[in-house]
Amino acid sequence: MSAFAQTDFNSDRYERCRPTYPNEFFQILDNYHQDKQRLLVDVGCGPGTATIQMAGEWKAFDRIIGTDLSPAMIQTANQLSNTVHDNRLSFYVSSSDDFAFLGPNYKNQQTVDMITAAECAHYFDEKRFQGAVASNLRSRGTIAIFGYGDAIFLDYPKTDAIINDVSYGKEKLGSLWDEPGRTIAREMLAKWSFDPKFFTDIEDFSLQATTLRSTAASELPQKPLLIIREMTVAEYASNIRTWSAYHTWQKKFGGSKPELGNEFIKNVNKVYPELTASTKVRVAYSTYYKFARRI
Repeated sequence: MSAFAQTDFNSDRYERCRPTYPNEFFQILDNYHQDKQRLLVDVGCGPGTATIQMAGEWKAFDRIIGTDLSPAMIQTANQLSNTVHDNRLSFYVSSSDDFAFLGPNYKNQQTVDMITAAECAHYFDEKRFQGAVASNLRSRGTIAIFGYGDAIFLDYPKTDAIINDVSYGKEKLGSLWDEPGRTIAREMLAKWSFDPKFFTDIEDFSLQATTLRSTAASELPQKPLLIIREMTVAEYASNIRTWSAYHTWQKKFGGSKPELGNEFIKNVNKVYPELTASTKVRVAYSTYYKFARRI
């Protein structure tokens, strides 16, 4: 996460290029949630993309707060929230396990109805985060952790090796990820478990993107978090440029090595000559979600 928190990290490009969550998933989460909808806190909100989307989906919440450790991310989130004119929204610079922004009369008083963590929990100290959630989430309130892992070009399986190489190859980004966070994310928080002292009614589901090559979403045993975006090959290369490891690579090697995004486009074209930078492809992401209720 250190790259995201650095002042020179491009939070605007991050917001433009990262995948968004489908409205259908927020309906799944809404169906899970019980009782009151007064206060929602979205921790690790980044540039506020998911926070603002949830505000649009859930009009019943009185307040929706996004928090992130990165001042640059929060600055972008505030700029975006100004465009939607929703006075229920507010954003604060804060770590995932510090709810001081609620104020002394509300911090650690179990006043929050829902806490979400989208594509960020792999960076958290699991024990400290769950303790903070337990202290601030009301009884029967919802904790929802969700996100995505690696992506594939759904209709072009020979690009899997190219995506894997740029992501994890020794000469590419393999050694530049923040660990153990990246491994946890790549495994889609498989080892994360809610503490039964605090949480119950657990729902846990993950989807490998490659499954979608052989199985329709409607045939899956549980409703998935389904992220399939149509984008050009060049747009996916722009997505690569938002990765924290790319930010580190650029600072170490930018100008001295061929640029990774452009090399990615060239390599895709080698295995599929019909795929140029401007060709649109379907990009599917491996995804996960974990829901629980405060006892």
